[in-house]
Amino acid sequence: MAINLERLKEIIKANGFTAEMLGIAPKIETVRDEELIRQMRQFIAGGGMEEPARMDFSEKYWEDLGIQKKKYKVVKVRMMKTIYKDIYVAMPEDEDTDNVDNYIESLYNLDNDYPDDEEEWEVNDYEIDEDNMTADDVNERGQDEIWNYNDFED
Repeated sequence: MAINLERLKEIIKANGFTAEMLGIAPKIETVRDEELIRQMRQFIAGGGMEEPARMDFSEKYWEDLGIQKKKYKVVKVRMMKTIYKDIYVAMPEDEDTDNVDNYIESLYNLDNDYPDDEEEWEVNDYEIDEDNMTADDVNERGQDEIWNYNDFED
């Protein structure tokens, strides 16, 4: 009985058989040059080349070449900030300016762009903005500018 080779190929392909499954695939032998791998491993380790080697060689070769997977760490970093706000405070002309904090009452409603900030406001520095003013002059500047404006209301 003669077998039609072309018909046989069609049947095999139609049923999804591969040459490997039928045991007729050509065997490809891979040659593993242990000496080359050893020398490359020494070169990478000895020359500080691990980082470039990670980029140049596929990860599937890393173990053979002694390249360790890069390790990372998560660092908790506490950030800090300093906020400065200028406020204007009216006080008696004859009083020492060093006593300005006596004229600053509650700061609870000081506009804070960072509401979660837990630090309290401190007097950092001060300078005279305008002097020789009357209560009427203070009232003219108004509550939007003078922090303790209510002390000078009519």
